[in-house]
Amino acid sequence: MEFNLLPYREARRLRLRAHFLRLLALSCAVGVLSAFVMAVVFDSLIERQRYNNDLAKAEVKQWDQKIKHVVTLQAETAALKKRHHAMALLQSQRYLPVHVMNALTAEFPDGIFLTKVLQSAQGILITGDALSSDAVFEWMLHLAQKSSLFSNPELLDMRLENAHGESALQSPAFRFNLRVQLKTAAAKPLALVKE
Repeated sequence: MEFNLLPYREARRLRLRAHFLRLLALSCAVGVLSAFVMAVVFDSLIERQRYNNDLAKAEVKQWDQKIKHVVTLQAETAALKKRHHAMALLQSQRYLPVHVMNALTAEFPDGIFLTKVLQSAQGILITGDALSSDAVFEWMLHLAQKSSLFSNPELLDMRLENAHGESALQSPAFRFNLRVQLKTAAAKPLALVKE
C-alpha cells in the first residue's frame, strides 16, 4: 500500500511557515515597541538633562553677577584704603613743616639768614646767606650730629656775594645751597603720595 505524504508535508510546511511569520511579526512588534519605549526613556532623560543644564546656567549667571559685585566691592574697598592711607599720611604730615622749621633753627648759629626752604623727593633744599663759611659748616655739623629729624647734610654750592648784590646781609656774604634728608619714613614728600 502506498501513502501519499505530499499533502501532509505541504500542510506541515504551511503551518511552520505561518508559525515563523507569526514569530517574526511578534519579534518585529516587540522590537518596535522596545525601540519606542527606549526612545521615550531617552527623550525623558535628555529633557531632564536639559532642565538640569538650564538650572546650572541660571545658577552660573547668578554667581557671575555676584562675582562681578564682589569684584566691584573689592575695587571700591581698595580705593577707599588708598584714600584712607593718603588721609593718614596727610594727617601725619600736618605738622611736618613746623617740625622741619623748628629742627632747622635749633642751635642756629649767628650770621646765617635763610632765604628759601623747599621739600622735594631728594630731601629738603635750603638756600641762604651767611657772613662766613664757618657758620655754614657749623650749622651743617649740628644738622648731621644733633638733629633727630635730618641726616646727610650736603653742601651743593657756596659763592661769595658782595654787599650790593642779592644778599640780605649788608656786608659781603656767602650765598649757599645745601640739601638734607629727612630721617623718618613718615616725612616723605606729599607729591609722592598722589595716586
